[in-house]
Amino acid sequence: MKILIVNDHKIEVKLWGTEKVFYDGKLMSSNFSLFGSTHCFKVSENNEDVDYEVEIFSFPTIGMKIRRNGKIIFSDK
Repeated sequence: MKILIVNDHKIEVKLWGTEKVFYDGKLMSSNFSLFGSTHCFKVSENNEDVDYEVEIFSFPTIGMKIRRNGKIIFSDK
């Protein structure tokens, strides 16, 4: 499980098997994938609508990128 804090909000990502993305403890997206997938969700932060994309890579190495409103805020790939 990877954890990232963004603007006082916690994003948790389970990378293996059934991929799961949590935002402040709430399940936002879930998908079974062998080679990775992209999880998209929308939240409200400080009265602003925010779009998140969590792109998970499983082959040839495991990693992810997180975008907030289209801008990369985290990448370990």
